[in-house]
Amino acid sequence: MILSALLRISLPILLGYALKKIRYFPEEHYGSVQLFCIRVATPALIFMSLYTADMSTVQQFLPVSLSVFLFSGIGWLIAVGGTALFRIRRHRAEIILILIFNNVGYIGWAVLNTILGDGGLRRGIFISSFWMPNLYLYSILTLLVCGGDGSLKGEGRRIAVNLLPALAAVFLGLGLNLGGLKVHGDLIYFFNSFGDMTVSLILFTVGMSISVRDSIADLRRLLPLTFIRTALSFCAISLTILILPMLDETSRKSLYIETVMPVATGNLIMSHVFGLDNRFVSSAIALSTLVSFVTIPVMVGIFTS
Repeated sequence: MILSALLRISLPILLGYALKKIRYFPEEHYGSVQLFCIRVATPALIFMSLYTADMSTVQQFLPVSLSVFLFSGIGWLIAVGGTALFRIRRHRAEIILILIFNNVGYIGWAVLNTILGDGGLRRGIFISSFWMPNLYLYSILTLLVCGGDGSLKGEGRRIAVNLLPALAAVFLGLGLNLGGLKVHGDLIYFFNSFGDMTVSLILFTVGMSISVRDSIADLRRLLPLTFIRTALSFCAISLTILILPMLDETSRKSLYIETVMPVATGNLIMSHVFGLDNRFVSSAIALSTLVSFVTIPVMVGIFTS
């Protein structure tokens, strides 16, 4: 199932790249596809994930959700300090985001379900619940640290428009679930029809953004980052677990498993929103996904031995 999950990530990327190369799907339209993902498909996915989540372990929802902001914050401080220490200027913002954000959703859920069963899958949903606000928060802070304009001017309005649907989906899905309120079957089908396409569309745009020539040119810089980010994630999550002793064993294991996930595809969305280098970020996503074909089976072996 692990290899199957990795294949499901790779195929949309390969399709996007192939269609770009034969000019079947114009590359200039991928930005519109990303906006659709941000403003329509992703909120639908978040709503359905929380509305249908098994809340029998609801006592873990708050600490696991809090842990996301905490380990991202710890990782962010390390990444900001490290890039400043080594005087990294080129692609500094992109590198910070690549270092701290893992693909905790799509492939993360599949891996957690395989290793830890339903309990792991629930923790994966909890981890992902506030992922988009978390992603926006540390992306904005990264932009400020790297000399960008974080005020609510120009791009700020666009950020707010992109963020509000995701936040609304979190609270609406969670509220309806906890309140035991039922949503009509036709509406469930409607939300599922949009949510189910989210990851594939994002990965498709990753493929459209990839340049093999540029990826090879970036290999020398990106390959060390793929291993540095795993070590950084491990340190950040270890500190988070020490700070939050209320996390149960399944939650702790779930967080450690997330350390070997590839670079988050959401980074490509942030790259588009903030005007960063999409090509560099896409190359990092593609390379880390390839490396995960090794790191994920190793993690599976550790937890199932």
